[in-house]
Amino acid sequence: MDIKKLAEDNFDLVVKHRRHIHRFPELSRMEFETVKYIITELKRCGIECTEVPDGGVLGFVRGTKPGKGKTVLLRADIDALPIQESEMNLTKKREVRSENPGVMHACGHDAHAAMLLAAGKILNENKDKLAGTVLLCFERGEEGAGNIRWLLEYFEEKNIRFDCAFGLHVDQKLPSGAIFFRDGYISAIAMPIYIKVTGRSGHGSRPDLSVNPIDCIAAIINAMHAVRMRNISPFEQLTFSICTLKAGTTLNIIPDTAEMSGTARAYSMEGAMIPFRDAIKDICKSCGELYGCEVDANFTSKVSRSIDNNPQCSEIARKAIKKVHGEEVLQPTNPTMGSETFPLYGLFAPMVFGRLGITRPEIGAGAEIHNQYFDIDEESMKIGIAAHIAYAVDFLESEEVIDHSPSRESVKEFFKKGSFN
Repeated sequence: MDIKKLAEDNFDLVVKHRRHIHRFPELSRMEFETVKYIITELKRCGIECTEVPDGGVLGFVRGTKPGKGKTVLLRADIDALPIQESEMNLTKKREVRSENPGVMHACGHDAHAAMLLAAGKILNENKDKLAGTVLLCFERGEEGAGNIRWLLEYFEEKNIRFDCAFGLHVDQKLPSGAIFFRDGYISAIAMPIYIKVTGRSGHGSRPDLSVNPIDCIAAIINAMHAVRMRNISPFEQLTFSICTLKAGTTLNIIPDTAEMSGTARAYSMEGAMIPFRDAIKDICKSCGELYGCEVDANFTSKVSRSIDNNPQCSEIARKAIKKVHGEEVLQPTNPTMGSETFPLYGLFAPMVFGRLGITRPEIGAGAEIHNQYFDIDEESMKIGIAAHIAYAVDFLESEEVIDHSPSRESVKEFFKKGSFN
């Protein structure tokens, strides 16, 4: 199979897919038309598929070449973000723009879905060269909605097993067409932070007769910035940001409550995240007492893990892409402090996650993800298609026994205990 040529031959198709999905982005839990489009395109290619309620779409490409009977899962996320897309990217007018006001594919999920659709088509047309099954997984609600739970429960309920999970994310830190596979950590744990402070309202002219929750929440934020130095080893990675702050309705009324939210990011739960969480709890208690406020600190949300790439799977990925495009496309970059739902596939099987460069300054591609100027170089998708195909073919051919210990608890049990509190 000439994977490079097949990817190039399907370039117009992947651009068509990406531009359609980009024009009609849908927020997490609302990807109804996107799901319909994916199912239509899979059926057009003759690929067996099913919709998992609230979870996404699964496609099944069953190879006919004799082998070990393994299954590899290839995953793409499909939801967009609540961002109003700019008419321009970094330097020029866009080739394609969202037609849904206030919603934008600002994280590359349109490209992820398009590449997987194209890769699935090519794999299905070459089933005689596949020594196993390829499970195409289009995941809803990756941007914080946690819809992956319904996919994982569906796998469990229907006894769908896979031997490895492969994923790819666009990366604005890498030049277009470069690709990166790293052993070990490649993304962070994300811990949500929700803090509500309750005081006592009053007139702005007499703060002494009220209890201002804004004073207390400001003190909490200031104290949090010192935690990194005082409580966390300098050899651990950790960062945090406060992204919402809500208090008051007018300039002369001291409010009853003030609320803030944000996230902390780290690679290690024991070495960084738990000490940071415990320090915040102590700060909230102390500031509440000092300012006479009631403070409710909540860290309960979706389960989060860091992506910890299996070294054996990473090596298969590197060798596979080198065979297709040569060693020069493999370029190093730093792990990201962003978080992903992808590591939850690790409850079932080993995993490998790569980064695909999309930056090309002359066409304005390369803005940071999650902002209105984000855009990609569509040419990079040829490399992404090839990476999906090459990994699937080589993993299914591999005789190597991959070291992995799947979770012993059910998906429901895992999510039930999934709290940072």
